[in-house]
Amino acid sequence: MNELDTEKIQALMAERGLSQRALARKAGTTSPHVNHIVNDVQGTRGLSFNLACRIADALGVKLDALRKPRTS
Repeated sequence: MNELDTEKIQALMAERGLSQRALARKAGTTSPHVNHIVNDVQGTRGLSFNLACRIADALGVKLDALRKPRTS
């Protein structure tokens, strides 16, 4: 899976009025975990597919909408 676009996640959170805590609750994870993802602390490459799907679902988008565009 490509890395997730953390800026896109932040933009969708803002559009939906979701805090990191609210996103964590909806995605079934912890606020610190969402904080690491959103702030790209360790990158999103190692993020589990399951959690990535849950985050996309919590944001109301398909997983593809959260992927970083491929570069040539």
